[in-house]
Order: sequence, then structure tokens, then C-alpha cells
Amino acid sequence: MAIQPGSFVSLRSKPNGTYQVLNVDPASDHVWLRRWPLRRSSNPTFTAPLADLEHCEAA
Repeated sequence: MAIQPGSFVSLRSKPNGTYQVLNVDPASDHVWLRRWPLRRSSNPTFTAPLADLEHCEAA
């Protein structure tokens, strides 16, 4: 699975959501994500382990 900034993923721990990858940190095996689609007011970012990701075809 080729995860890179801009990719859309879902999380195994939260399968009903779509998230956009903002950054990949290979040293810690984590990525920075934000919920997709974007909201007008706030789009908080958070980290998740690479092992929790599933690649989405398109958002």
C-alpha cells in the first residue's frame, strides 16, 4: 500500500470515516490525518499508526 500525503484512507478502528493523509513519519510508523470531507470551521489533525490504515480508492 503506497500511503503518501494527499492519500485518502480509512481506519480499521473507525471504519465509517474517510481521512486525508497530511504527512507520513516513517521513523515512528505513524501518519498525520484529518477527517474528510473538510468542514468549514475546523479540521483538527491527529496521528495514527500505519498498521491501522486501509487505503481508499477515492474520497
